[in-house]
Amino acid sequence: LGDDTVDVSVWRAEGSDVGEYEISYELSAHDNYTLGSSTVGVYTIVKANSSIQLNDDECVYDGLPHYITTNAFDGITYVYKLNGFVVDEMVNAGEYSVQAVFAGNNNYNGCKSNVAKLTIHKQSVHITLGNNEFVYDGEAKFPVYYYDKNTGILESSIVYEFENNITPTDEGEYNFRVYIHDDNFEGSASGVIKI
Repeated sequence: LGDDTVDVSVWRAEGSDVGEYEISYELSAHDNYTLGSSTVGVYTIVKANSSIQLNDDECVYDGLPHYITTNAFDGITYVYKLNGFVVDEMVNAGEYSVQAVFAGNNNYNGCKSNVAKLTIHKQSVHITLGNNEFVYDGEAKFPVYYYDKNTGILESSIVYEFENNITPTDEGEYNFRVYIHDDNFEGSASGVIKI
C-alpha cells in the first residue's frame, strides 16, 4: 500500500501425482504489516485422460507369433480376434483385429484404443515343374514338380488336378495344375503331361 513494498513467497507442497497439495505463503518482515494465515488454498491435480492409437501392421507367415504393440503406458492388455473369436497367439495367416485396453492407474483414466488390423499373409512357395513327358507303358502318370522343402510346408499340402478329371494313362496331352492347399502357404503351377 502506498509506497510500501512487501515481498511474498508462495509455494505448494511437493508432489506431481493426483491429489491435493496445500498452497502456502510467507511475507518478508515489514514494520507496517503482520503475517496472517500461512495456508491460502489447495492445489489439486486430477487424473489425466489417456489415449492409445494402434497402427495396422502386416507380415508374412513364418511360423512365429506376431503382435501389434505400443509403449504408450505400462499395464496395457491387448485383445486379438480372428473371425470374431478371441485368440491367444497370432501365428497362422489371417486378418486379426487388435484392440488395446488400459485400465487406468493413479494418475490416468482408463481407455480403449482404436481397432487395428494385423494381417499375416500366406507365405508364397515357388513350384517348379520337371520333365512331364512320358513313354506309354499303360501306367497312370502324375505331375513331376519341385519346391523348397525348407519352407516347412508338408508335402501332403501340395495337390494336383487334371483338366476334366482325366488321369493320364493313354497317349496324348493332359493339362494339369499343381497348387498348395494350406492355410499358411500359397503357390501354383500349370503344365501338360505328354505321353
